[in-house]
Amino acid sequence: LPLTPLRVITILGVGTVQVALVCVWRLVAMVRRGTVFSHAAFRYVDGIIGAIVAAALVWFAATAINAPGQ
Repeated sequence: LPLTPLRVITILGVGTVQVALVCVWRLVAMVRRGTVFSHAAFRYVDGIIGAIVAAALVWFAATAINAPGQ
């Protein structure tokens, strides 16, 4: 049972990495098409920023869960 929160945090962490990678992939595709300086690109930039914020929150949660046992 003590590993269940860490498993959830790991899954959320992997999810944030995947979201960031998909956003970068879409931005690279927009660079190839020459449309990276359009308003549609901001959606993917916001997705990357959101993934970074979510990863920081996941990191904080992992630290908070592990801190009492140290």
